[in-house]
Amino acid sequence: MPSRHDYNPLYPVAGRPHWLAISDLHRNLIDCTPVPAGANLAEVMATTIARLAAEGWRAESDGRHGFVFVQAVDGARRLVNLTSVDPQAGYGDGSGHPAGLGAGELLPR
Repeated sequence: MPSRHDYNPLYPVAGRPHWLAISDLHRNLIDCTPVPAGANLAEVMATTIARLAAEGWRAESDGRHGFVFVQAVDGARRLVNLTSVDPQAGYGDGSGHPAGLGAGELLPR
């Protein structure tokens, strides 16, 4: 049975800030910009894609899922991601291993 509503990652949650993170394909953070709580996240993503296009990057999608890969003429690729977790904090959501830790390493208790 289909869901009664579609999940929209760009729907702003009141009182919850976001960050616009740009990283390489190895998740090395290149740029991180705070986005105020309540901001129009779809507009932030569209503005970012337009800015990067003006700088010579080509978006591989429209960013409607909260992230987009961009590619430069020389083949370099970047991940542009809107996240509700501060990427500079050293941990994130949605990955199998905490950021910065390999498969054999464990978090301290």
